[in-house]
Amino acid sequence: MKNFTTLTIDMTKKEKLFASQGGPIIIALIENENGNVQSYYGDAGKAYMNRCSNFAQSLYIGVPWIMCQQSDAPQPMISTCNGWYCDNFKPYNDNSLKMWTENWTGWFKSWDDKDHLGLLRILPSLLQGSSRLEALSRTITCIMVEQALVEHQLHTFPQLMIMMLLLMNMVT
Repeated sequence: MKNFTTLTIDMTKKEKLFASQGGPIIIALIENENGNVQSYYGDAGKAYMNRCSNFAQSLYIGVPWIMCQQSDAPQPMISTCNGWYCDNFKPYNDNSLKMWTENWTGWFKSWDDKDHLGLLRILPSLLQGSSRLEALSRTITCIMVEQALVEHQLHTFPQLMIMMLLLMNMVT
């Protein structure tokens, strides 16, 4: 993980893609959804999460780092919520941002399975209290995710994440 991440970050810095360099990348992810499995590894799982955090910070990229589904992410990592509903999500640290990185409006389905869509119908109530910009950003992202799932325009998660990051950059 360290070699791959270092190579990726070095290439990204060389191309000046981070927002701190004038580029479009406004946030970076280190260790996706480790919190879902960390408890199986006990103290070693917690130590790994801390090593990831320290390593990410040592790369000095000039944009915030996030850890998705890592409820105990150490500062300055931003712990995020992924899921159908994140309105009750609270960051581990009071000084951290509240961030919803996967706003599920649907899900991939198996052959002959029911459609897993419908969150768009209740999305306005979930967004109450958000700023207009936040609401617009989430709504655009949700609509694009639903289109990708329904129309099969995107077939891989990385393509979907790239589209979401591009949308976030356009809106902000």
